[in-house]
Amino acid sequence: FGYGHGCGVGSWILLNMHHAGALIALQFQARAGEARLDTLLFGWLWAIHAFGLFAKVQSKLVALTIGKEYCASEGQRSVVLDGAKHVYSLVTVRLIYDYLNAPGQPSLGVRHYQTWAVCVMLTGRYLVNDNWRNVDFLRRVEAPGAALVFVDHLLFRD
Repeated sequence: FGYGHGCGVGSWILLNMHHAGALIALQFQARAGEARLDTLLFGWLWAIHAFGLFAKVQSKLVALTIGKEYCASEGQRSVVLDGAKHVYSLVTVRLIYDYLNAPGQPSLGVRHYQTWAVCVMLTGRYLVNDNWRNVDFLRRVEAPGAALVFVDHLLFRD
């Protein structure tokens, strides 16, 4: 699991909830359709960890094509990367919608592993370090989008 240097017990638990959600899904899935949706959603949710590599590749490509003076310096924000993270969040909301509403998926309930897996994962993801408030693409797109998908699923199921 994850370990945060200098983080308290609460942060450590939330950090590991982000990891445990996928493990719950992998342990309890029973059908091929469930495995497909579990892999799509949880693999995509973890893909955000690759954005650091993407930033390095982007910087090298910019330096090679149009010059080093156009590269974002260390610690400076990249408009392209910020845009990519917002698009990533839109896809995340769509995958959460599919995860909850695809044909054959059970509704949210305490007896369904999918409920536990997605709720544990998203709780850790949004609450650790107050990500829902401090991370732009989570605050602007993903957290409100996920909340709307959950409310729509619970109230209207359409």
